[in-house]
Amino acid sequence: MGVGLWLWWGTTILLVVGLSLLLLFARSRLKRRNRGLDTVGLAEIIKRLDADKKYAVDLFKKIETPSLLLHHLQEILPKLSDRGKQALNQALEEVDLLKEIIGMLTGPDVESRIKAAEVLGWLANPTAIEPLIEALGDKDPAVSWAAAQALVRLKNPRVIEPLIATLRQPHRWPPARVAEILVSQGSAAVPLLLNALGEADSRTKELIVEILAEIKDPRAETALIGLLREDNVRVRAKAAEALGELGGVSSTNALLKVLEEPSWEIRAGAVKALGKLGGATAEAALKRAAQDTEWRVRALAEAVLASTPDPQRGKEDVSN
Repeated sequence: MGVGLWLWWGTTILLVVGLSLLLLFARSRLKRRNRGLDTVGLAEIIKRLDADKKYAVDLFKKIETPSLLLHHLQEILPKLSDRGKQALNQALEEVDLLKEIIGMLTGPDVESRIKAAEVLGWLANPTAIEPLIEALGDKDPAVSWAAAQALVRLKNPRVIEPLIATLRQPHRWPPARVAEILVSQGSAAVPLLLNALGEADSRTKELIVEILAEIKDPRAETALIGLLREDNVRVRAKAAEALGELGGVSSTNALLKVLEEPSWEIRAGAVKALGKLGGATAEAALKRAAQDTEWRVRALAEAVLASTPDPQRGKEDVSN
């Protein structure tokens, strides 16, 4: 083999080795550049938010699309302190990434909409309230559920009023999801719910009554007793049943009168409520209801009596 051929083979081998080393170096550089985007790297960035906000903001600026962030934020946010979330919110707002994540709620990809809703719930930024309420009406049930859980997690009373307004459009926003969020607000939602009763249509009143029954705030008792005089039978029946969740002498006295109502649905609601309230007076009323002219009321009263504990362990009797 001649010297020229040896030189050719040597040069070829050197080129192959050189290219391999160059590719390894480039891959290593790329891995280092993307290290800030993995879960561990992002956690380190967030830890430095308070001490070196500029460093974190500069790194966030290098992220070309928020979709790269969503998965890692889902991993980190549940473990992050409130202070950490506040600092993270500020950094994301500064580089407009928060706005992009909110925009993903209306994007074409279902999985991205779900992830965006979950991340926004953990971030608990008030800016996301209205977009999340809109997402609650998403045609995909998984997105709607994710938006509902996010609004529950927000724990922000600013969601109450706009959510009550959505109860008037059950075809647009699923009432069950809306109710779940309002119930999670607890007593804070009660004053606005009571105010909404005045101008609500019958269907909306039914929904509000069901929510008040779930919250079990005694401030609703007077309003519910007032609804027993409504023209709509279903509203009156719902109000009667809801009074069983609140208790009180006033509720028992009102329900005794309801047992004389012409509508069997209303009488049935009163039977359910009296069974929950308990006491000797309620038991006597239930025994009378077991002789009702409507078989469904009789059957319900008998079932309630069979499952009712000793009246001595019930709530205070009206006579006391």
